[in-house]
Amino acid sequence: MRRFASALAALPPGRAIFAAALLAFLLGAPSLFHGFLFDDHVHRYAVKGLPGPMSGLGLFNFAPGDPAAFKPYIENGPFPWWADPEVRLIFFRPLSSALVYLDVALFGETAALWHLHSLLWSVAFVLAGALALRRLTSGALFTVALLFFTFDEARWMPTAWIANRNALIAGTFACLSFALHLRWRQEGTRWAALASALCLALGLCSAEAALAIVGFFLAHALVERRPRSLIPVACVLVPYVVLYKLLRAGAHGSGIYLDPLDAPLAFLAAAPGRFAALVGNMSLDLPIDLWLAAPQAVPTLIGLGALTVVGAGFLLFHTRAALPAGEQRTLDTLLLGTALGLVPTLATFPASRMVLIPGLGAAALLAFVVRHLWRRQRTVVLWLLVAVHVPFAALAWFADQAVLGKMSALSDAAQANLELERDRPDLRVLALTTGDSATGLYTPIQRALSGAAPPARFWILSNNTHHYRFTRVADAALELEALDGHFADTVFEQVVRAPQKAFHVGDQVELAGAQVRVLEVDDGAARKIRVTLDRSLEADDVRLLVWRDGALRRFSPPPVGQRVELPWAEGVMTSAARP
Repeated sequence: MRRFASALAALPPGRAIFAAALLAFLLGAPSLFHGFLFDDHVHRYAVKGLPGPMSGLGLFNFAPGDPAAFKPYIENGPFPWWADPEVRLIFFRPLSSALVYLDVALFGETAALWHLHSLLWSVAFVLAGALALRRLTSGALFTVALLFFTFDEARWMPTAWIANRNALIAGTFACLSFALHLRWRQEGTRWAALASALCLALGLCSAEAALAIVGFFLAHALVERRPRSLIPVACVLVPYVVLYKLLRAGAHGSGIYLDPLDAPLAFLAAAPGRFAALVGNMSLDLPIDLWLAAPQAVPTLIGLGALTVVGAGFLLFHTRAALPAGEQRTLDTLLLGTALGLVPTLATFPASRMVLIPGLGAAALLAFVVRHLWRRQRTVVLWLLVAVHVPFAALAWFADQAVLGKMSALSDAAQANLELERDRPDLRVLALTTGDSATGLYTPIQRALSGAAPPARFWILSNNTHHYRFTRVADAALELEALDGHFADTVFEQVVRAPQKAFHVGDQVELAGAQVRVLEVDDGAARKIRVTLDRSLEADDVRLLVWRDGALRRFSPPPVGQRVELPWAEGVMTSAARP
């Protein structure tokens, strides 16, 4: 082991960086065999100029916050009836949007080339992080930090899911910006300060994720007691914030996106639990992606995360005490920068991809701890940390990508088996059940991209994993009751409506040719609804669908007065996650 440590210390930085780039490519290579998935379809749809709230360089403007502009997408679909007309989900990502247009122009419908584009950004992100780490560490410490950074699972989804590539683009420019900033501060190279500001601006134009790097700038200035070093950062950040607010970018009315400027109390209430879970993920690779997939695991993730915060604090305290003054300042910069870098990520639900940029600091902190444990011969904890962040992380990379690839294949199969005529643009479709939260919303979009005529109306009545009871109450009316839950009670469904915006008995939602009336509620959540159409449920242009056998299938309504149980059937996401 001593020889291994000596080899790490003697490894030239250039070779370490080359090896990291190669490993980054190999880790993400399985995604080259995947297709398009979920929001990928939405972006392709928008780039083709088809009608929707997204257009031009606003491909990440999911909901405008203007009821007059958004209501047509509720009245006609595919946004569900429970969506808040005032919800605003506008994300300022013009550079990432422009690169989607480039994909369409260069690669057409060849998904493998889109994925190759993302994979190259993944490699670029690792290289940019290596430049920043090189300014903060050296020798074996640099090599170990770079190893942890390269295997970091925070990068797997932005690499494998094209729609999330924006985080890699933002992260690449953010890490470059910090590396150049450090060069300016360490060597006095003025051009590096200008280049750093430019890279920060490009990162912020790619995704809000770039805001995480500001925490590292602030930490470095505080530790080094050089507040004036933040002037170039302020010259970029202040105009960005002003422009962001002028464009009304950000989130409002969503249950999972909490803009701290829009809803400060809700943000502060959610922040501690989210912070603990994210620290648990960075320190011990806790599976925080279960936050969305299995909401019942959230209390456990928060509890384990809180314990991890205590354990990590203990290890870092003893590590810092054994360092010389210069390395103490570096560790302080990394620790404070990582903590501050997590703050912007607390605006949404925890996921491994949220710690992409804070992972830069976490990788270096882990390297400091591992070196300390090596010197103190605490080999059990040492190898536990190494095992979690290298071989186990590599296995997770391949397993997670396999699930995402399976989702893409199942989603395409569901579209191919959709029981709906391809040449009937006049259809009014009621999707009674959709299997899971990620299936129904994209169905009409995928249908349009396949060359088939999208239906005139596509109404999603339920979009979760509950069992329902269907009752035919009139020739043109039905009732749908959740037997083991409520409508819109999953995290994904609450993207377009905050749970605090309660439903009440008698609430009505007017659709284009139909009406939804809330009949029963539990603690503000709808449990039973009545849907009344302006024509018979058996009219020639009406289609009722339920999720069954991996696709949306035709459903024949029973006679008036009769009811039918609609058991939940495994959707795309659940099927893909199952071994």
